[in-house]
Amino acid sequence: MGRGALVTLLESILVSKNIEKKWSTDWYTFAEQLIELLDAGVSDADISAQFRGKEVQWEGLITDVKLDDKWVPLITLSMAEQDMPMANNRVLSTSHIVLSIPPGEQESWLGSEVGESITFAASIPLFDEYTNEIQFNEMEGDPLVCLELRLVECKRTNHTPLNKGLNKTVEPEKVTFTERATVMQADNLMRIIQRFRELCEESIAAGTFSETAYEEIIKGCDALRNNSQYETWGESLALMIEDYDDKVDLSEGYPGYFGHALESGDLKSFCKLCIDSLKRKPTGLMVGLLSRVYRDHGDDYGLGLDIFESVMKHPLANVAAKEIAEDLL
Repeated sequence: MGRGALVTLLESILVSKNIEKKWSTDWYTFAEQLIELLDAGVSDADISAQFRGKEVQWEGLITDVKLDDKWVPLITLSMAEQDMPMANNRVLSTSHIVLSIPPGEQESWLGSEVGESITFAASIPLFDEYTNEIQFNEMEGDPLVCLELRLVECKRTNHTPLNKGLNKTVEPEKVTFTERATVMQADNLMRIIQRFRELCEESIAAGTFSETAYEEIIKGCDALRNNSQYETWGESLALMIEDYDDKVDLSEGYPGYFGHALESGDLKSFCKLCIDSLKRKPTGLMVGLLSRVYRDHGDDYGLGLDIFESVMKHPLANVAAKEIAEDLL
């Protein structure tokens, strides 16, 4: 699509839709415009350029709260109760919108709870032409398109939760909404892991992944890292590694995309996940990941040399796992 035609298309979509409801104050109008742009073949970069630096006032459902993070306090929201239909039988998932809470606003968010509907004011980040603030992740053959959007300068505008009365009861439909959002996110994660397994099967004969496969893996791992349900997808990814570590190279550019995805969790959860994996079936990738932590932190996080000694005796440990454990010992 030529640049002139693209500009005309963007202008027609952004100025002709919903005169009474502007996207900056109505999430669904914003999502509808994103869908129309995506269906027309507009790239992430060009979509981001249209909204970069703009202020919004929206409402969403809290699905995760991480206000105790020293460096990046976060609130994660689900913006729509159901996936939104697109062309060609695809659907848009809007269940991962991240609010970066400024230090000066952190106190106003205290008491925020999963399941609350909140209103907020925020800005779409203003970076540069090489950074896409609005991204869409999808796996080949999967109809699901996941919107990823991190908002900044976030201020909560309703300090009394919308779904809490004076007796602090929660409306039943909101509880259903929370449960539905959680299940939806878990289903999306499992689709990604299943696609990784399919890519492994397709690549076994070559022993490595094709360039096209790596492109899918990169997108999938990015989606996992940006999802707060680490314990859910982390264990499933570890099980996938146990099944395919001997059959295809999972750690090119060690520790590779899968390894970096697993390392994105907090150290306590990450170490527990690795230790559990080593008890089931030690693999070179998982032993290597755990050895990196052991070298940096010693016996912290439940680690010890006995874990690596057990790898040497484990009947299902592969050659690479034993070599790494032996080197550490």
